[in-house]
Amino acid sequence: MWSRWTGLALVLRTAAAEAFVASPAPECAWCEAGNDACNHSYAAYELDLVETSISGAVGGRRFPLWRPAYQPPFGAPSPATLAVVVHHGALRNGDAYCAHVANAVLATDRDPASVLVVCPQIYEAGDAGLDEATMLWWGASADDGVEPDRGERDWHWGGNSTAELGASLSSFSVLDEIIEALEAAHPALERVVVAGHSAGGQIAMRYALFSRLETRLAVEYFVANPSSVTYLNASRPALPPQRCCDNATIASTSYAFAAPGGRCADYDAYGYGLAGPLPDYAAATGAASAIDAYGRRTVVYVSGAADVCDARYAARARCAACVVDDGGLDTSCEAYAQGWCRMERLHAFAQFVTAFYGGDVHALVSVPDVGHSGCGIFQSREFARAARLLG
Repeated sequence: MWSRWTGLALVLRTAAAEAFVASPAPECAWCEAGNDACNHSYAAYELDLVETSISGAVGGRRFPLWRPAYQPPFGAPSPATLAVVVHHGALRNGDAYCAHVANAVLATDRDPASVLVVCPQIYEAGDAGLDEATMLWWGASADDGVEPDRGERDWHWGGNSTAELGASLSSFSVLDEIIEALEAAHPALERVVVAGHSAGGQIAMRYALFSRLETRLAVEYFVANPSSVTYLNASRPALPPQRCCDNATIASTSYAFAAPGGRCADYDAYGYGLAGPLPDYAAATGAASAIDAYGRRTVVYVSGAADVCDARYAARARCAACVVDDGGLDTSCEAYAQGWCRMERLHAFAQFVTAFYGGDVHALVSVPDVGHSGCGIFQSREFARAARLLG
């Protein structure tokens, strides 16, 4: 029976539904925590084009590098004793990463002239900013790294630059040549920090594993919030059934490692592991040599303690009342074999490395209140202390 009370209830329900539609859930603040406090007060950057070993074979095309404008052009003399080579992620926004680190340096008491900030810029075909007539570029790569060629052209994994030109260069070779040029141009230089966040963390980790560079400089590698890493054998962490990541649980978990079961046949293929064919640079190093060298390198895993978001799973499991932005988390079965979120993947891998080498050969640094934010990581006190930016 219709009554005015029934009609009023219907009106109220309709109004509530309209209010719900008009007011969608906010984004989860913690997923990218650190961006809001980002300091980009210094905002002048220059792009240098740097000669590479293949420039003569590719019509003079050179590799682009960003630097803060207060710094001399790449290769010009300076009194610097430290260089920070910071790699962008999948957004290929090298200028933004230059801003993250340059402002971190300027916030310390250190003389800015003592630190070179060097920011590689990988361009893919079609990117804004790419001049194909003058610059080296890479073919488009899947953000999660999953490609039929298993990394042969994927810069995240040390793949070669575009096949459209007469010669190509591994993204790892680019880093070699940058460091060699820094060593040659700066006699006072003592130390190089190679740092990357997200996909940049992936390249930093795999470069630390496969690099063949011989240098007088102390080279240190900072691997921040990668979506995946390259395991050194077929073991993976024993994980509970998929769940919403909780940072307190992850931080207190001691992982056991074994070959996983299930239907992910390619979980150990390069670059999630070392099985199967390797891209040119990695193949020239060889897996055995890479494993031997990796344990002797200075590697720091930098983990945002709020980088626990997985948009696909959170929507299904209702992990939060807010909208999850996971910053392009790799949700392949190969990546899920390493952990349910970036924080878990990096914490578990740090434990794996300790068990694999039988000691604390590398370090893990946790950055509180920072999620998937390159600025939050590189402007944190934890990163500054670990990288000894404070002087």
